[in-house]
Amino acid sequence: MQTTTLQVADDPSTLIPLSRLRAGQCGCVGEVVGAGGLVHRLREMGLRAGARVRMIRSGSPCIFRLDGQKLCVRADEVTTVLIRVAGAV
Repeated sequence: MQTTTLQVADDPSTLIPLSRLRAGQCGCVGEVVGAGGLVHRLREMGLRAGARVRMIRSGSPCIFRLDGQKLCVRADEVTTVLIRVAGAV
């Protein structure tokens, strides 16, 4: 698996895994990739292109805010959710 560092997030076209956001950092979902069942479940939770998220606690489990709700998900599951960091847009 290829890793992306936060240092390149200054490029608006750069997507990083949701699990890489730091506490308090916001972003917009750019893409959800991975196995069909997991992608389907994450999209059902609201993690689809254009959704805005705010990381509350990184790590595993990570806690983030999405559409006014707090969600808690294992970090390895949200590595398939690719985010554009808000400061980079």
